[in-house]
Amino acid sequence: MGSDNYPQPDVEGAVMAAREFSPTDRLILVGDQTRIAQELSKHKAEGLPIEIVHASQHVDMCDNPTQTARQKPDSSMLVGMKLVRDGQADAIVTA
Repeated sequence: MGSDNYPQPDVEGAVMAAREFSPTDRLILVGDQTRIAQELSKHKAEGLPIEIVHASQHVDMCDNPTQTARQKPDSSMLVGMKLVRDGQADAIVTA
């Protein structure tokens, strides 16, 4: 996660989506765990199927995609891709 005004719009959208999910669906937010958790607490998200996976790095708009894979292995984008690769998630959406 790393959009403008991160993480407020990302978390707000995730909470809105999670409220529409079926009981078996879940949403994984990847990024700075502390910031995401603080933002989630503002949206009454208790009980929603939302998990947080910490990533200590993020990809900036000016980052070279090829170099990012090598230089930022703990970026939210790469951590999310690894979750899909390892079968822990079905898809990834980046903001």
